[in-house]
Amino acid sequence: MVCSHGQSICGHPHWELGDLATIAQKTGITAVGDFRPTDVAAGGNGTPCTCTYDTIMLRPKPGAKWRITINIGGTSSVTFLPPWPTKDEEKSGKAKDSIPLGLDPGLGVFFIDLMVKTIDPSLEFDDDGKMARSGKVNDALLTEFKGYKYYQQESLPIGVGVEDFPEKLFQKWLARGRELKVSDLDMMATFVELTCWQIARACAKFGGPSIADGATNDVLVRGGVLRNSYFVERLKAQLTEQLKVEVKDLLSMESLGLDEDAWENAMYAMFGYLCFNNIYNFVPSCTGARYPVVGGKIAPGENFHEALLKN
Repeated sequence: MVCSHGQSICGHPHWELGDLATIAQKTGITAVGDFRPTDVAAGGNGTPCTCTYDTIMLRPKPGAKWRITINIGGTSSVTFLPPWPTKDEEKSGKAKDSIPLGLDPGLGVFFIDLMVKTIDPSLEFDDDGKMARSGKVNDALLTEFKGYKYYQQESLPIGVGVEDFPEKLFQKWLARGRELKVSDLDMMATFVELTCWQIARACAKFGGPSIADGATNDVLVRGGVLRNSYFVERLKAQLTEQLKVEVKDLLSMESLGLDEDAWENAMYAMFGYLCFNNIYNFVPSCTGARYPVVGGKIAPGENFHEALLKN
């Protein structure tokens, strides 16, 4: 089976391009994809889909604190994970009271990487955060950025789309920085601070009583930014300030015995497997759907009937 996410072109509602029939006919292998529209049809955002992977793979052990899982790519997503229920909680029915929550805080490294290209077009990323570390956060500009409409949402569900943080917004903010005589390195530091602030703020504002006000310091982060020591420092500082508990260490996928480079492929393979076997693959408490759905479409390949017999 081939499981294809497709290419996102719209976020409200989520819509991806990618023809499953072409994949199935070119490969001869049954293709599964186009996962999000079913959740959207049920009233959801179709995002964050990372909540599905997190809920199955990353929940803490019974009796532990809740866990925050943060995914940082071009944009960011967060899941708030209750621990697996104890046997007593399952018997009493209390396990139903602890459900995952999640949202897309907004930016990940998209604007940071655009700033790197602005400073030096030959570079792809800020190696270990050296550029940002050499700059200084411009508080006046940061305050303006915090007033952006995306950050003014007051209730879940909240999902990010490609139209929320387009490159033209980066150019507008860059022009505003230059109008205020902010150097490019200071702009870099400011974008890092904005990204870390909005992730930590989302955790404190929307995580609920099991996350905010010192309730947990169990935080896992995914993404290449883990190799950026300055970003990690600022994220831990923002989380510590806004969650009101010291966040000294950030868990990684490797620390749990999972492959950082493979988890996203595994997630979409999971979506395809669940869809093919008619098992729910979206978490409605995260996406805002009215009920759980089996999201996806199936394009039969030459092996389709053989796969059906095995199932």
